[in-house]
Amino acid sequence: KNLTRKSLSLHSILFNRSTMSIKHNYIALIILYLFLAQGLSSQISFRRFDVSDGLSDNTIQCINQDAKGYIWLGTYNGLCRFDGKDFITYKHLSNDTTTLSNMSITSLEPSKDGMWVGTERGFDFLSFHSNKFRKCKLILESGKLANFDERIKNLITTSNHLVALGNSGNIFIRKEGLNFEQINYN
Repeated sequence: KNLTRKSLSLHSILFNRSTMSIKHNYIALIILYLFLAQGLSSQISFRRFDVSDGLSDNTIQCINQDAKGYIWLGTYNGLCRFDGKDFITYKHLSNDTTTLSNMSITSLEPSKDGMWVGTERGFDFLSFHSNKFRKCKLILESGKLANFDERIKNLITTSNHLVALGNSGNIFIRKEGLNFEQINYN
């Protein structure tokens, strides 16, 4: 008899007119969710890329996209540009001053003319026109220019300036061309 009462009470709950529309709404939402989830899952696909596909390293330290749609990937083994199909890799060559200053890429910031590239030892600017790198310089208090020797962990473009954040907490702001000045905030 207890089983019958439970069955009847479950039956009365399921088919009670006052709860019928709420249950239908829940069922409709569940069906809609399952339908949409199935439809979306068939539209989204992922493909994994690694060194066998042309990527210079399997570890990505930073990523950005330029105005032309290229995906730029900073790795421990150079800078990669991905067009959706192929990778082009830029590396440091010790005998060529127009290449990266270091192989370990730590930050990227696109501009209309090129890509700012932070590395473990300073940063560079890749000109899209020449496809060559130029070294950024630090303006010393004396006014002389020096090479950067600090890991650049972040590059940010504000409305007026490019700002670089060094690993030791130093902040550098672009003054003109490829020259940067350290900001003292103490």
